[in-house]
Amino acid sequence: MHSFKHCEEQLCQLQLKSAEKVFLDSFLVMVTDHLADGTLTLDDCARLLDVHPTKLRRRIVSTTGLTPPEIICYYRLRRALHLFNLDPRPRMFEVAQMCGFADGCHFAHVFRRSFGMSPQKYCLIIDNNKALSI
Repeated sequence: MHSFKHCEEQLCQLQLKSAEKVFLDSFLVMVTDHLADGTLTLDDCARLLDVHPTKLRRRIVSTTGLTPPEIICYYRLRRALHLFNLDPRPRMFEVAQMCGFADGCHFAHVFRRSFGMSPQKYCLIIDNNKALSI
């Protein structure tokens, strides 16, 4: 599995032809609309886009260099980072649910693997930075 930073770099550097862009945009809109669905699978994505799962996977990988699950995870973590910056901040288990993770432990594991720190430590850093800017 690629890191959060790698996924972000891959997605930001894309230069797509219009047909590829339309397809990828429809996939990304579908992903962001269904992030809280903890069971969002490749089959679900394919059904929602009316494409065979194998074709969807191949097309996403050939377009982005990332698998659909990597992109889904990237967008879930991106939403978590956004939620951590809200005031008031949702509780950790609420963030996990709102981002579509099965539970708080799974969320913490994926977050730690992606950012090298726990979600709690990340929130402490945010709070310290806010306190310094006052």
